[in-house]
Amino acid sequence: DELEFNLAEARVIARAINKRVM
Repeated sequence: DELEFNLAEARVIARAINKRVM
């Protein structure tokens, strides 16, 4: 489903943001 894909993408983006913060 698109919702599941969006959630997975959002998680990846959040992870990238955390990397930038670190």
